[in-house]
Amino acid sequence: MNTVLVVSKPFGPPWRDSSKNLARELVRACREVRFRALAPVGQRSAWPQLALEGIYPAAGRHQPGATQQLRVLARLAAPLRADLVHFFAAPNPRAALAARLVLGWRRRRAPTVQTLCSLPDEDDALAAGCFADAVVVLSRHALRRVCDAGIHQARRIAPAVRRPPPLDESRRAALRRALGLDGQPLVLWSGDLEPGGGAADFVSAAALIREQLPAARFVLAARQKSAASIAATARLRSWVERHGLLPSMRWVGECRAMRALLAACDVQVLTPRSLARKMDYPLVLLEGLARGLPLVIGDRPPLCELLEEGRADAGRLVPVDDPEAIAHAVVELGADASQLVRAREAAWSAAADFEPAAMARAYADLYRELWRA
Repeated sequence: MNTVLVVSKPFGPPWRDSSKNLARELVRACREVRFRALAPVGQRSAWPQLALEGIYPAAGRHQPGATQQLRVLARLAAPLRADLVHFFAAPNPRAALAARLVLGWRRRRAPTVQTLCSLPDEDDALAAGCFADAVVVLSRHALRRVCDAGIHQARRIAPAVRRPPPLDESRRAALRRALGLDGQPLVLWSGDLEPGGGAADFVSAAALIREQLPAARFVLAARQKSAASIAATARLRSWVERHGLLPSMRWVGECRAMRALLAACDVQVLTPRSLARKMDYPLVLLEGLARGLPLVIGDRPPLCELLEEGRADAGRLVPVDDPEAIAHAVVELGADASQLVRAREAAWSAAADFEPAAMARAYADLYRELWRA
């Protein structure tokens, strides 16, 4: 059985990064090969097909630092003990050059795969940042972009999310009580707090929604990852207080019970102006679909693809930068209990398009193709 070396952010908890979560789902679902992954010291493998190499002192930061990158390069310069190297990495010209140099000197060069979980805005950085024998993207929009950039070894493999059995209303009510939440509908926003991430539009829409649905409540769940996000949070809180929304708005910051929160809510909103350097299909949206959570999302690619290809009933597409459109979509979904039930059923069904088994088969086929070349 051949072995694949997985190179991602430190492979271990906390599982709050989309790229390493995607790597985890692949390793968990693919039993046709053995895997090695680079992990924090002391981390233990949960699956027999996975061996962990402890090269990091800790889980690391959201953005990898220079020391972490040097540890990865040192590991790649050592004996691989693998038949293929699979990188889960955004296009980065300097990192791509380093990877080429470190891997290229070997007498027997192992094939490489690079999964691009996110893309930069600049096409030059995209072209210079792809280095592997096979480049994998997650969305149709990303595939068009990388092909236009001259990366002809690209293909699309959709990301994956595990889909638990659907919850009945009594279980959802119990989750709400456990989380201390109420409201009808209960509307979630979870994304970047920086300007352009859509949080300000969500707060503006909340005021409009409450005018039509006074019992509506809102949850804003997001990590403060930078100084810009901390400042944005302060501005949002000021706006909420000024418009009397504070009793209706729940601020949870980084939520350790995110899957329970997704299952407890009625609608999830995300309308960013750009997904640059973010996962094409944000993991929180896929996790929401898997728990029967209808989406109100921006109509720009690649985000809009989540409600295409037979998944339109799982939510609503709205223009970006349009709080009125967001409010109208939420009210349309939340004002009618039967409509909301149908949307929840459609959301849960839509998640079947992102089954881990299908993703694992596609990657296993790709590995075999590269090994035969």
